[in-house]
Amino acid sequence: MQEKRVKITWYGTASVRLTAGSSQLLIDPFFPFADSSVKVPADAYEGCSNILVSHGHFDHIGSIKDLVRDDTAVYCTKAPYQTLCRKGVSRSNLHLISVGDVFSIGEFRITAYNGKHIKLSGWDCIKKAFSKRVLQNRKGIWGKLKKITSCLEKKETLCYLIEACGKRILILGSLALADNENYPTGADIVFFPYQDSEDIFNLALSVFERLKPQAVLLTHFDDTFPPFSTETDTSDIEEHLKKMQPSISLITAAQLNYDIFNLRRPIMRIIIESPQPDDEDVVIVRCASPDQRLISMLLAYQTAKTELTGYLDDRIVRLNYQDVFYFEANENKVFAYYHSDVYEVKYKLYELEELFGPLDFVRCS
Repeated sequence: MQEKRVKITWYGTASVRLTAGSSQLLIDPFFPFADSSVKVPADAYEGCSNILVSHGHFDHIGSIKDLVRDDTAVYCTKAPYQTLCRKGVSRSNLHLISVGDVFSIGEFRITAYNGKHIKLSGWDCIKKAFSKRVLQNRKGIWGKLKKITSCLEKKETLCYLIEACGKRILILGSLALADNENYPTGADIVFFPYQDSEDIFNLALSVFERLKPQAVLLTHFDDTFPPFSTETDTSDIEEHLKKMQPSISLITAAQLNYDIFNLRRPIMRIIIESPQPDDEDVVIVRCASPDQRLISMLLAYQTAKTELTGYLDDRIVRLNYQDVFYFEANENKVFAYYHSDVYEVKYKLYELEELFGPLDFVRCS
């Protein structure tokens, strides 16, 4: 019996490959600017002839012309359809889709929902175009600006629900939702493009509360078309979801940056599997050559201590590290803030850091 699995490969920006059996999809494939710190190999998108476009902005369709072959099928709305035609993509490669369309590509069943792009005011665009970073990096700026402004969204952003192997994957074109759209809730994983707004944290919380996903993959936080893009700090949303929604699987920037930005491996694959009824939960690491960092990480997680002793008045309690909100040092004592009570623990902060460092412990002074 063939294993039921969906493989997710994120390349940076909003560029994703989905694989289910012999079926593959590319969503918004994009090659970063040459001066970006994010590097995508020239052959990264090979072997896939079906492309979904979420909307018509440059960082979502700007590389498609270079990827199209005779057998390539690009699925998009009217605005990117027209832009790609102007850029030389043959109409025979383009398939016009609309909100509400349901279609299948191999193992994938795809439903197009009405999306919404984060609102970018004229003032926001002016500030970005004349920011200090742009003014300090003016080499080739007009060519870059021409490329970006030649690709318009025209309020046609889509969300895709992609179903395969018993899994539901919801891909947002931008981190905003249409007011009158009935989106599916409780998806196995939702892609959050975490950029384009100074209020991105609150926007993400609003989207999360509405969609109630089982897992979140943060994308698009990287600096792929400088100097107009920036790398967005994801630590606030990561910390909030881990603390307030501990049952949610959050696939974070830290987990992905090591492979993508440092190019130790060109990609990181995330595999969601449906085990057989009697199978136990298991973590499998498959890599060409495990380096010291990977080995240290696995050993640390395997041997990490997750409990400690707390003292409150005349009570002694076993505390689970995952249930501690935070630790605080005060008057030569260290306290663990735990649900409704505060317990003294017989550790120094540096000792807690050594114990729980592998479990995402962060020490702030």
